[in-house]
Amino acid sequence: MKRLISTINWLSRIIHSAGVYISIPILVVILGIDVSLRYIFNSPLIWGSEVSALILSLVFFASLPHVTGNQGHIRMDMLYRLMGAGAKRVTDAVAGLCGFIFALLLTYQSFKSTVEMYHWNEGAEMIDIPYWPFVLFAGICGVILAAQFLIQIILPFIGTSPEDAG
Repeated sequence: MKRLISTINWLSRIIHSAGVYISIPILVVILGIDVSLRYIFNSPLIWGSEVSALILSLVFFASLPHVTGNQGHIRMDMLYRLMGAGAKRVTDAVAGLCGFIFALLLTYQSFKSTVEMYHWNEGAEMIDIPYWPFVLFAGICGVILAAQFLIQIILPFIGTSPEDAG
């Protein structure tokens, strides 16, 4: 179990790092060029907004599993602190179950949409970039996200904290 959790955490870190250290610098360069062209030459990149939105989606989906694995989602900490150990376990399990269901639905829809987008050759309007690789990436991140939520559901009931397991 420990090895599986470590592998899932490693995958989450790798995907998050790629999203942050590759996608964000590319986004900054595109936005910088776009803004410069807009204000200096009054001629922005016609595809700049579209590509920026696609890159931003990569950053978002790449970060979801990592944030989940690090217990980084928002919760009502003021109420959570007042709960006893049993209530915290149940609350964590319910939140994890809701997140797990969300991740499964995200994954299912992403893989289904990937096939449809590939089949219909859907892509950006202003530049020839297909959408299906981005949606496939969201599906892959959804699989890892579902695994992270499953870990959060199981660990409290086997008496292990996320820090001890991974």
